[in-house]
Amino acid sequence: MRAALYVGAAVFSGATVVATVTIIASRSSGPSTSHSTLGDHVRNHAATVLLGAISLGVVAAMASSVAGRRLSRPLTDAAAAARRVAEGGFDTRLPDSEDPSLAELVRTFNEMVETVAARTAADRRFNSDVSHELRSPLTTLMASLAVMQSRRHELSPANQTALDLLDADLHRFARLVDDLLEMSRFDANVETLVTSRVNMSEFLEEVVKSTGRADINLVVSPMVRVFELDLDKRRMARVITNLLDNAFLHGSDPVWLSVIEVPPGDVTPTHIQISIEDRGAGVDLDRAEELFERFNRGPRTSRSDGSGLGLALAREHVRLHGGTVAFEPPPRGVTGARVVILLPLVAPNVDRTPRTTLRP
Repeated sequence: MRAALYVGAAVFSGATVVATVTIIASRSSGPSTSHSTLGDHVRNHAATVLLGAISLGVVAAMASSVAGRRLSRPLTDAAAAARRVAEGGFDTRLPDSEDPSLAELVRTFNEMVETVAARTAADRRFNSDVSHELRSPLTTLMASLAVMQSRRHELSPANQTALDLLDADLHRFARLVDDLLEMSRFDANVETLVTSRVNMSEFLEEVVKSTGRADINLVVSPMVRVFELDLDKRRMARVITNLLDNAFLHGSDPVWLSVIEVPPGDVTPTHIQISIEDRGAGVDLDRAEELFERFNRGPRTSRSDGSGLGLALAREHVRLHGGTVAFEPPPRGVTGARVVILLPLVAPNVDRTPRTTLRP
């Protein structure tokens, strides 16, 4: 009598069979056959089959991984390019592909970027042109308003009220035109920084004094008092004043203006952090970034008569200094909005010569 053993294995890559291994072991079984010898023989062949199956599986998995990376690489590159375009990198292009299935994707993507870049440039030119065209008639209107204000006493109470409304609207219009002109210079990459070495404690005291408000709580870390920064004082004063105005307009007392070194308590800090906090209803942090978009005037329930460009310009001014500005959660246990400016620090023993820096 003859005993036989059939051992088989299939190797898969995904749902595809890439190899099969079958080992057949047979042996006559008679009085002289040793059962233990046959068992050893079968076990040896089974181990060989298992080892071969594992080896083929590993090879198939490696081949599948390499092929997958080759197929996904163009899509990964396209996703990275799309992110750069979303961040304003309109010079981003995908390289030509020799793969016919990808060539159409590359061509369509590059055409889309060119179209978006052209439309964005046209919008920027329009904003710049309109702002400049409005400047001349606005100057004439402001001069006429000044003449009327000088003869205000000759007007009736009703006409004085009308004059006050005209004065408020013209000044709001003038701020809007100025903001549009400044934004157009940012878009054209021609804004410049006129920097000087500034002690932050003294600078913030000047800014608070210029607001004319006595209800701003200024807190300066002792460490910050011995360090200085390269700042364009006009721009940074405008940023902080705008944030303070927003805190009083949309929040409630008390308003805190604080500055601390980063890392806190470090004798050689790399940045300083300026925080403006109020104790109002606060902002929705999930949508806080939208407040930095142009012409975003916030929720309807708390809108002011501003242009909606204040925070957008603030971010541009801070970015020009190499810093960042963003809304962050208020301290634990309190409500309100908290805006944080992070600026790089400059040691106090460097050259104090003012200089002009062209934006890259």
